[in-house]
Amino acid sequence: MQEGNNMSAWDELRDTPKAQELSVEQKRINQLITHVFGVNEEGKELLDSLLKQFLEAPVCPVGRDSTYGYYREGQNSLLLSFKRIIAQAK
Repeated sequence: MQEGNNMSAWDELRDTPKAQELSVEQKRINQLITHVFGVNEEGKELLDSLLKQFLEAPVCPVGRDSTYGYYREGQNSLLLSFKRIIAQAK
């Protein structure tokens, strides 16, 4: 954010790309994610299982190297992005 600019940090977050601004390839990937994990019953079951397995597990278990947390957050981020894409498609 530039000094003297009336834009707040929240405004910058609201200015993220909208679905209509996605590339054709990204739109297709989003459609696939929605179909596989949001429409298909087996896919829904798989996504639920993955969410339980990864999101309910500690990110940084005691005794693990601190870099393990980055690895775990990447797993969580991927699954959460799938949930967001599916929710936006509804």
